[in-house]
Amino acid sequence: MRQSEQSSGFTHVFISALGQEPSIRHSQAYKTILGISSWFNPIALVATAIGAAIAAVNLVIVVLTLGLWDRARFSVGFYHGMLLIEGGAIRPGRAWTNGTIIQVNPDDEGVREPETREVILRHEWGHALNNAMFNLFQIEDPIIETFVGQEASLFERFAESNVNPNKEVESGLDKDSRRVQGGRGFGDVPWWNP
Repeated sequence: MRQSEQSSGFTHVFISALGQEPSIRHSQAYKTILGISSWFNPIALVATAIGAAIAAVNLVIVVLTLGLWDRARFSVGFYHGMLLIEGGAIRPGRAWTNGTIIQVNPDDEGVREPETREVILRHEWGHALNNAMFNLFQIEDPIIETFVGQEASLFERFAESNVNPNKEVESGLDKDSRRVQGGRGFGDVPWWNP
């Protein structure tokens, strides 16, 4: 192993270890540093490679259709050090995150609404932070979410903790409305509390 690879690995381990302290982990500056450092963490890059493959296919479709196919349109930007892709031929129902790449569906009603869009992006940023800190340990997450539900998945609840601190809000509201009012859509785990 080369010296630069060793120091990159050590740096990421050190940054992740700092996150074991809640007062550090809840800091927006720490979260941004952790997210950006995951671009250089070989284990965290496994999930990012999936997101990059999807982005590449989307780009190929846009090029091959000369951008004429409306569903193929997409834009690329950044959100707290994460690559943010909107649209494309391969797109989520609302939003998903693969490693350090967040992808949203610009046709989703919640994504089009600015307040709701922000809480959706914070949730997805939580997934990117999970990847940066826990890497492959969260491999069971999609299985639990698919067969048991979002609320049963520990890493979904971790991601949701990045939306808002857990506080009581008016009952009977849907997930997005609770989020916009300063609560959480689900879960009470305090992992990434802003």
